[in-house]
Amino acid sequence: MGWIDFRPGSQFSYLTHHTVRVSVLTELFAPSRAPLLGQEVSAVDPRTLLHMYAAVGVARRKDVPRSTALTGALASGALASRLANHDCAAFTSFLTARKRRYPLFFAAKHAWVVLLDTLPPSVSAALNHHVQLRANNVFRTLNRCRDRLSRRRQEQAGTQPEVV
Repeated sequence: MGWIDFRPGSQFSYLTHHTVRVSVLTELFAPSRAPLLGQEVSAVDPRTLLHMYAAVGVARRKDVPRSTALTGALASGALASRLANHDCAAFTSFLTARKRRYPLFFAAKHAWVVLLDTLPPSVSAALNHHVQLRANNVFRTLNRCRDRLSRRRQEQAGTQPEVV
């Protein structure tokens, strides 16, 4: 997820997306040791990873089995987590704030993901490779335009931007 302003040594890090900024306990990103194929590896807590998947907001076809397997492994006890769901509430707040602040972004991103998921894998991969960067630029432009419009409205109304 490209929205983590990670602050090692600080109590809080931040989940960010343009003007949305939500504090999250830095300890959620602390690596822990876990067994994998007979080896000990360092990994982010599985509950943090699951909430990171959810915080993206638009699940790709390839993400669904991963997050489903992770959910099942946590529920069955096959994967241990040092965290409870409520420890990761900042991820839900972040997604809610992003969806409220950038509804057009989410509608466009959802349409793009649905389109890619319905196409044959080779066509989807080609579009993803050749069009995704341009599509991201369109999303950024839409967000900037919306931000400017929002700032103008706030200035006219004399209000302050929303802080989460």
